[in-house]
Amino acid sequence: PRAACRPATVRVRCSRSGDRPWDLRDEPANRAFLAELRRANIEPAPWLDDTPRVVGDLTLELTGDPIEVFAMGAHFGTCLSPGGGNFFSVVANAADVNKRVIYAKRDGRVVGRCLIALTDTFAILVFNVYAHEDLQLETHVRDFVLELAREMGTTVAPRGTVRLLL
Repeated sequence: PRAACRPATVRVRCSRSGDRPWDLRDEPANRAFLAELRRANIEPAPWLDDTPRVVGDLTLELTGDPIEVFAMGAHFGTCLSPGGGNFFSVVANAADVNKRVIYAKRDGRVVGRCLIALTDTFAILVFNVYAHEDLQLETHVRDFVLELAREMGTTVAPRGTVRLLL
């Protein structure tokens, strides 16, 4: 899988050197997925929006920076860390428009994160929430995702299949 992810890695890195948005939404597979969302009457704009939301002393945001996505495992010492057994998955998380990372920050410092994805039925799937301290982050992520689903016109699912796009 590592060799197969190299072309996507190069595209992500090249996009980061240009103007925002840095995601690969204009890649044919991502563009097709967004068109599928629209045909299903699901609004993709909130999914693509990186506008931070303040909750108490935390800022929650869907990161649009692939460099931050590449660091998602390193912040918490998970298998998604560089050199970790599943780091290759981070490339898909950065390249595929159906996957997003929510970061929780305090004073600009990452204190929590959660990977979310859109399933093949266009519901939001929430993965494990990681936090450095007890921040009630699971509650904040739940509220963030429920609001996101409402804005998009979709639902949150407890399980589902998430497609590899790029």
